[in-house]
Amino acid sequence: MATPRAYSATNNPPYFTGLTLANGTAQLPSQVIPMRAGQAISLTLSAADPDAGQALRFSSDATGVVPGLSLTTLSPTQAQLTWQVPATLPPGRYTATVAVFDNGCPLNASKEQTFVFLVSAPGAALAGRPALPPTDAAAFPMPFREQMQFQAAGGQAIIVVDELGRVVARLQADADGRVQWQPTPTLPAGLYVARGADGRPLARLLRAGN
Repeated sequence: MATPRAYSATNNPPYFTGLTLANGTAQLPSQVIPMRAGQAISLTLSAADPDAGQALRFSSDATGVVPGLSLTTLSPTQAQLTWQVPATLPPGRYTATVAVFDNGCPLNASKEQTFVFLVSAPGAALAGRPALPPTDAAAFPMPFREQMQFQAAGGQAIIVVDELGRVVARLQADADGRVQWQPTPTLPAGLYVARGADGRPLARLLRAGN
């Protein structure tokens, strides 16, 4: 007969304690991080666990979705989130969620933190291409999972196409110009483009995996 095992009834989840930019500036994890298209940025993420002796690990699904994003473990309590922002990335708000897990038994506890990046257009040194439509900046959240929204002209007819140019959705803006898109769960993760009836790009829509 197997010997019964006793487990602690409580396993407190770990939590993020801080965020430090590459220049040494510290800020709260909930604060928006401003940057430019074409810029590289590194963030040192710190976490802790209220239970003594717990080992932590970091993970992010965003690294497989957001172009140029990577996550590296630095120590048992720190990780580095690095993003080489593509120079062609439209201005707007982009998000990356990072999770920290402990090694509690029988189940690990975890905590997620979503970091928000406010990407502006490239500066003069990165110029040389036409400015993107201002409506591109209104797409939020980015990347998204179930639903997102962006701004267009009131009542405008819109099509959404995949990277091969295939139409995956037909939408219409509300009277105030707001457009909401909630694709079917079977639509693959990836980059999609919303276009007006004249073919002009309105927004780039990055869908994350489940």
